[in-house]
Amino acid sequence: GKSKPILVGTVALSDIQVASAVVTWKTDQEADSLVQYRPKGSTSAYISVGQIERSINHSVRLFGLSPNTEYQYNVVSRNYLGNDLVYDQAALPKLTTTGFSVTTGSVATTTTGATISWTTNLDADSAFIEYQMQKQPGDEAQGKTVGVNPDDLSSNPKNHKVVVSGLKSNRTYTYKIKSISKDGFVAETGFLTFSTKSFD
Repeated sequence: GKSKPILVGTVALSDIQVASAVVTWKTDQEADSLVQYRPKGSTSAYISVGQIERSINHSVRLFGLSPNTEYQYNVVSRNYLGNDLVYDQAALPKLTTTGFSVTTGSVATTTTGATISWTTNLDADSAFIEYQMQKQPGDEAQGKTVGVNPDDLSSNPKNHKVVVSGLKSNRTYTYKIKSISKDGFVAETGFLTFSTKSFD
């Protein structure tokens, strides 16, 4: 006899972030869960992710997405007879990732240190600066990475501050601010500079 068609319930999107999103749907019989996706308007091949175990409740996490990008995607469920259900693309909810960016704040310097602050538009999982001294003759190289205190990060994941100490007076330092989103996307500034104060 003929196999009955697979009927699908509403497709929903959740947890849309900078580089990832979750697609969920239901089928009226046990079937695989597969999502094929690519940037909208792209001619590149679809990336496929999903599970082969058969279920009626489907949840697939897409990953490796780009920020501020709309994606076209297909939901594919295949039953044990190998019949595919491909959901009508036009009926699917729109998938657009968010952006993740750093906005520089204030820099306060002393003779031996600097306090650098910035904000991110989404919660950051980690936030730090990398700095390097612009050497003058006779200077040893000086540079390192300084992270935001983990307690400050968890209590205030959009507002960031690092305190850099042990610097030389009257020098210019080059630095970059970097923050990493909860789903692993790195946002960073270009090279910025600050100068420590000279002794009075």
